[in-house]
Amino acid sequence: MLSRSPSEEEEEEREFDVVVCATGYEASYIPSFELVGRDGVRLAERWSGCHRDGGTNPECYLGTTVSGFPNYFMFLGPNSPVANGGLVQAIQAQGMYIYKCGGKMQTQGVRCMEVQRSVMDEYNEHAQAYLRGSMWTEGCQSWYKRVGEGGEDKVIGIYPGSAFHFVEIMRHPRWENYDFGYGYPGIIGSRNGPSIRQNRFAFMGNGFTRREAMVRV
Repeated sequence: MLSRSPSEEEEEEREFDVVVCATGYEASYIPSFELVGRDGVRLAERWSGCHRDGGTNPECYLGTTVSGFPNYFMFLGPNSPVANGGLVQAIQAQGMYIYKCGGKMQTQGVRCMEVQRSVMDEYNEHAQAYLRGSMWTEGCQSWYKRVGEGGEDKVIGIYPGSAFHFVEIMRHPRWENYDFGYGYPGIIGSRNGPSIRQNRFAFMGNGFTRREAMVRV
């Protein structure tokens, strides 16, 4: 991550385990900071037309994560329950979901976690099929919807269900919907060197639990 010193114009690179950004709420869903994913793709460019009719519409998975942007999680992304239930309840559900994902990464040697593109596409296909018969597609204008391909309204601001339904969906992450990259950096050589432990079961360690290790003589 690049940061700029307040007293200098030079940029310096620093390492962080987790970066949390509190940037407020933006109805266009475009992040207020530059976010670069795989192959140099920028999220702002992918969603560049979401603020005007006929543009590229924002899509993600469960309003929380985007294919092509590993290890990136957000609150109240596209198609979140912002108008069909308690907003705080939805944020809490997403927070617990992100916490569980972070816990899996921290304890199981996961360096990279990314929702599969086919999963995200099918989720959005289901969401639009559900919302097509709702009042959100009526003739009035709102930021909840955009004009999609073929001129058909596409609802991008509302979750396809109730807030309670959202909480239940978020309760247990479906790990099979993600691709994982395993490995521990810096086992040999520099901290930023290539990982040499690619076995996904390397997190099992020496075969003893932490409690056993504390009492061993």
